[in-house]
Amino acid sequence: MRDFKYYLSGGGANTDPDLSLGSSKSTTETGVQSVAWDGAVISGITLNSGGGNQSGLAGTLSFVFATGLITYTPPSFVSGTQNSEDITLDGDYVLYGEDASDPLGVGAVEIIVVAASLPGADASEDIVSTSTANNLFDDITKSESSLGSVEYRCVYITNELATDETLNLWVDRQPSPDSIQIGFDPVGAGGTAPSVVDETTAPNLVSFTTPSEVAPLAVALIAGQSVPVWVRRSIPALNPISNTGDLFVLGTKVS
Repeated sequence: MRDFKYYLSGGGANTDPDLSLGSSKSTTETGVQSVAWDGAVISGITLNSGGGNQSGLAGTLSFVFATGLITYTPPSFVSGTQNSEDITLDGDYVLYGEDASDPLGVGAVEIIVVAASLPGADASEDIVSTSTANNLFDDITKSESSLGSVEYRCVYITNELATDETLNLWVDRQPSPDSIQIGFDPVGAGGTAPSVVDETTAPNLVSFTTPSEVAPLAVALIAGQSVPVWVRRSIPALNPISNTGDLFVLGTKVS
């Protein structure tokens, strides 16, 4: 299971990212990608979801029979940080990779394993992740590209583990030519963020920054607890660039 999950705000029944403007946590998860085998499968493994991968491109799952370890290589990954998980027991596992020099070479996939059905030899197969467009912000209009705009959304990040953990949060990939900044709502862990009247109204007393993995935002969360996080998208004026694959990624990890 992923350590942390993202949910819209706007009340429990809200499913509209454009209305994710504070208030209580929605039951609608956001920020996940659908994942599918790109042809052949690895027996005993069900693909659950992905995150942060380049949409439509293939990454690779590699299973080593002798050790029971599996590793995921995202699209564009060459070298950097990867985890290998022992999947000789049934369960949910999260695999990720982060390229040391290429910000596009990052991604994660969550798999469900039935150990008794795993192959009796090494196996390596490609998988493709597909992003859901506009799962937090809407498209940038011609007027916004001309005049510039600053817009806000509020999401809740939930500690899905059964133990108390410290959430580390950073901007792992920036879009272009717009940019993303984030900040915790002052109500803190377990609190409910006040709502704003529209997407261009700034939330009160939120300090927006662009934290990195080496200097992330951090907050302690007990098991099952959530924290409201505001995301600010800044759109520059006089922008002639069209980017149909605009994407940003927030990174999370425990410490």
